[in-house]
Amino acid sequence: MIGALAETIIRFDGLLHGRLVSRKKELTRALDLRDMSCHDCDGVFFWSAGHTNFSERDRKRMTSIPDGRNPFGYAERRPWLTGLTRKADESDRTACRLRIGSIESAAAARLPSLLSSYHSNWPGIDIELAIGTSRSLVANVATGVLDCAFVAISDLDSISEMALRSISGSLGACHAYREEIMLLTPQTHPLIRDASSLIIDTMAVFPDGCTYRSTLEDWLGYSSARHRDWKVTEQVSYHAIVACVAAGRCFAACPRSVLNLRRAPANVNAFRISWVDTYLVYRHSHRGVALQALIESIRQKP
Repeated sequence: MIGALAETIIRFDGLLHGRLVSRKKELTRALDLRDMSCHDCDGVFFWSAGHTNFSERDRKRMTSIPDGRNPFGYAERRPWLTGLTRKADESDRTACRLRIGSIESAAAARLPSLLSSYHSNWPGIDIELAIGTSRSLVANVATGVLDCAFVAISDLDSISEMALRSISGSLGACHAYREEIMLLTPQTHPLIRDASSLIIDTMAVFPDGCTYRSTLEDWLGYSSARHRDWKVTEQVSYHAIVACVAAGRCFAACPRSVLNLRRAPANVNAFRISWVDTYLVYRHSHRGVALQALIESIRQKP
């Protein structure tokens, strides 16, 4: 904290005694020097550092040269420096920005309670939230556009392979929760045993890159010999997807947690087809205080 450490001498009289003794104590605390000692002789105290001479002795009098007065400038500024240090420590909680990406289902059903608790503990962190597909979110984290992202990773789709390859390199991952994936069909549709039970051929899905879409396609045998001429209608929200299914023209895949958010019945049938894990993916090199706090919040959730 200090460049040149000097030797200085102060002679005090009765009026200044209390102030100078206080200065001496402040200087000791401010500098915290292990290689300096303070000498007090006949009402005089001075600092010595090594073999450098910053004072002059004239008979019985000790007189400081100009450089010898420098340490008292630091002593005078100690309260300010102490306050600055405290503010710097507090800034970890009050001067951060965290750019979070999320798939839509997580943003709707999982993140509100998690981020509310996080904000209560770290009120000064500015959170920015971006919605996307798992594939696009992983790419944005890898390139630094996002600090982290909640993405769905299934062992059955190419997004998982891409994410896991990235995780083994520059990305890290923290398990967040597991989703039960439901097949939605119109209320009038016969009971589902497997893909061959479907009597409609149009699926309502998010754009390519969505893990739940890939999970549904795999369940259908989309790229196998059982492949049928499935039609696709791409939607931008689960509200639109459920509406398409309720209208009787589509089937879809949807997390049960999203269905549980609806206050009114969805008027659709739901049949479980898979489980998919959701992870918080992040770059190892960007794991700062704000991100670490989010990871701890995830690990502490019930």
